[in-house]
Amino acid sequence: MFDFLDFSFFDILDILIVSVSLLYVYEYVRQRNIVRIFLGIGFLLGFWYVAVSMNMEMTGSVMSKFFEIGYIFFVIVFQKEIRDGLLKIGSTRLFRRSILNSSNTKYKITEKQLMNIARAAFSFTRTGEGALIVLERTVNLDIFCSSGEIIDSLITEEMVKNIFFKNAPMHDGAIIIRDGRIKAAKVVLPYTREDINAQFGMRHRAAIGITEKTDAISIVVSEETRQLKYVSEGQVISCKDKDELLRLLYVDFQIQL
Repeated sequence: MFDFLDFSFFDILDILIVSVSLLYVYEYVRQRNIVRIFLGIGFLLGFWYVAVSMNMEMTGSVMSKFFEIGYIFFVIVFQKEIRDGLLKIGSTRLFRRSILNSSNTKYKITEKQLMNIARAAFSFTRTGEGALIVLERTVNLDIFCSSGEIIDSLITEEMVKNIFFKNAPMHDGAIIIRDGRIKAAKVVLPYTREDINAQFGMRHRAAIGITEKTDAISIVVSEETRQLKYVSEGQVISCKDKDELLRLLYVDFQIQL
């Protein structure tokens, strides 16, 4: 009588995967305010169905051809969203932990280089200069580096200070650090779409945004408040001194003291 209730473990797993996937897609679409586009696609699909049902051959044929190549337009229109979505999936804790565990990742950045970054960052809290420093971890940031100026420089306190000097040509935007070198400067980063503290400006939105989409670490200094924030996985942590900042960096970059 109740044969239809004969579920196996894989049936339940199948339902859970589909449910979570649909929920993820819904949240992703809702947060990016593209619901109207999907409503438009739904309207066209409904119109196509009506045309076919009423034997409107010409209209049905045109709509069929349109949807045959529609996936190309879909990829073109949503290329940014698709890229961001894949980045977010690849940057989840599960994927990051599997990468770290499987490859025994060793970050190519030294204690001295992190010290130079920390000293420069806290010098900005005294001089009132804004700064945004992004440190790459396991997710490659080349796609963001391409928006700025490639400099491939050594990490020194003086170099970081010179980049963010108020009258310097590259002080706007972020610097990206990879493998113990400053890879790029004047980089444009994606902004977070979440509601954040009203005191935070565009630098903070960018600092949070890059850590939501990747596993990078951001250090941001506000020109207005002269406060330094450490950002990881979209979470903002206030750092009161250089030692506190270094402790966080040492943990995230596996520096053994």
